[in-house]
Amino acid sequence: MLGRDRLEEALDFVDRDARPLDRAVARWLFQGHPVRDAVDELGKLQNNDGGFGNSLEPDFELVESSVLATTIGLQYADLLDLDAGHPTVAGAVGFLVDRYDPGQARWAAVPPAVNAVPHAPWWSVDPTTQRCGVEAEWANPNAEVVGWLLRHRRWVAPTFLDEVKAAA
Repeated sequence: MLGRDRLEEALDFVDRDARPLDRAVARWLFQGHPVRDAVDELGKLQNNDGGFGNSLEPDFELVESSVLATTIGLQYADLLDLDAGHPTVAGAVGFLVDRYDPGQARWAAVPPAVNAVPHAPWWSVDPTTQRCGVEAEWANPNAEVVGWLLRHRRWVAPTFLDEVKAAA
């Protein structure tokens, strides 16, 4: 069990070294700060297209929205208990629906633009296949995306949902 002293040390570390979003989440979870602060920080990482970028996924420093960063944005939205009607959720789901490639029945985890920014090697997009290393199997990131669309089906056309469920 984590004692109070160790918790304080951990919170000091987060306060000193974490990103603003993670600081706000820790303050909300452990120090009674308003959840609104964390929601506001999350919103700063969402782009006008509804997707998330702005280095939300710390393994690539991409400002542009990506499917992968958007799934992480939805993970934070879920943690912060944002309901399906919240604009952050609606925008993210709309972005995911828009980025689906029906010809390949999949989402590209990251756009080729990731190759031009600092990134972990598994995120490099092969110019021939247009896929990165984590996309060797269909499940990554597609299974998670389908799960988010099912969870927030309010924003998804039933016929589209049937199509992506069949692909899964």
